[in-house]
Amino acid sequence: MQFSEKQKTLLPRIIMRRPKLSEEVIDTIRRAILSGAYAPGERLRLETLASQLGTSVMPVRESLIALSNEGLVIAQPRRGFVANPLDDEETYDLYDLQGYIAGKLAGRAALSATDEQIHHLKTIQQEMRRLSRRRINGVIETELLALNAAYHKYISRIPKGNRLRWFLRVSTQFTQVEPRRVTPGWLKMTLSDHAKINAALEAHNFDLARRLMEAHFIRGAGIRDETARHEALARTALQRSGAKKRK
Repeated sequence: MQFSEKQKTLLPRIIMRRPKLSEEVIDTIRRAILSGAYAPGERLRLETLASQLGTSVMPVRESLIALSNEGLVIAQPRRGFVANPLDDEETYDLYDLQGYIAGKLAGRAALSATDEQIHHLKTIQQEMRRLSRRRINGVIETELLALNAAYHKYISRIPKGNRLRWFLRVSTQFTQVEPRRVTPGWLKMTLSDHAKINAALEAHNFDLARRLMEAHFIRGAGIRDETARHEALARTALQRSGAKKRK
């Protein structure tokens, strides 16, 4: 499609006025599917979702079409849309991909990181260690997760690599599902790994920084999945217990 010069000047304003409701609906449904709210093949009813989300059917339909392009939803003739959550193999493939990309960015960061940048990373690490000595509650948990996200985001922004950062950001949409938990195992691993990564960056060691970051991502994925499995088993046991009591 060809645009006139006048149309081209209007495009930025048109784009800025576009509502963000569809993006919010897409993100909400995506997170619900990834968190296990819908079983594979479970039907996603437009009217039900619209009512739950407090919106009309149209943005829900548009969101499901968009999610079908991501593979999280399947559009079936005469049946509508059904959920298609990631299986274990697909999830671990994503963790491997994230680890590889994050490792590549960390290696490049090691080659170009300044003393000031390394000091900033150490400051984040010190704050995380300080919070780790306190009793973990909802507020502390939120702060720790925010600091961890800031740490990784800062490293990824040190080197050039906008395309790599984009791929990493897109892939994390499929694995970072709220609510995330701060467990003792995750916190101990994170503090230990971050200290080693900082040392590799300070030594400007490309290979070591890359290997450490890649291993850190994969190790963290294992801890998150193990925690999720334990929580799922606990919920199932609680539901069965409640069912028995009702009988």
